Amino acid sequence: MTKTEKPSQSYTLFRNNTLVANGDMADIKASILAVNERFPEGTYLCFNDLTGEYVDVDFHTEKSTKPLKKQTELKRGRPSFLKAPRAKTKKTGRPSLGVVAREVTLLPRHWKWLNSQSSSASSALRELIDETIRTGRNPLEARNAMARADKFMSTALGDQPGYEEASRALYRADKETFYKLTEAWPNDLKNYVKQLSNPAFDAG
Repeated sequence: MTKTEKPSQSYTLFRNNTLVANGDMADIKASILAVNERFPEGTYLCFNDLTGEYVDVDFHTEKSTKPLKKQTELKRGRPSFLKAPRAKTKKTGRPSLGVVAREVTLLPRHWKWLNSQSSSASSALRELIDETIRTGRNPLEARNAMARADKFMSTALGDQPGYEEASRALYRADKETFYKLTEAWPNDLKNYVKQLSNPAFDAG
């Protein structure tokens, strides 16, 4: 991959707590269609590897005209396999530059620092983010790892024994306790949450 190419977003798919596929959304859809042909009963959960968030999968495809059977609702209010597509939101900003406008909330000291820079506040923020991307040194990586691991845990592992204690150990960056508490969890789910959370422990 060249420096100018952007890596595709990757996702991880589980069926009945077993890892089914990892890849871009096309890979995820193809895997579900293939498995569903043989095993129509089952609960699928798809997660964004970058954020740990549950992802609704849109199954509008030309590869198969056979409708997928709707899965049952998960316990503890977890999302069902199929949901109605969300309405698209209108993007704002400077389209010619690819800039998207969103609200940013900062403390007074942050605005004071931004206002002291030679460039605009938006430009200064973009420069800081570009520098972090370029150097690969992200001071927020540990916190981000904790957040994405906890998002995954709350969706896929919220009914597992020791969940709440494991979540607290995660935010303490207590790797030994976290691993001990998650040992009895389903193997594939346990390995994935370790993958998501490891940067938090490594940084600590």
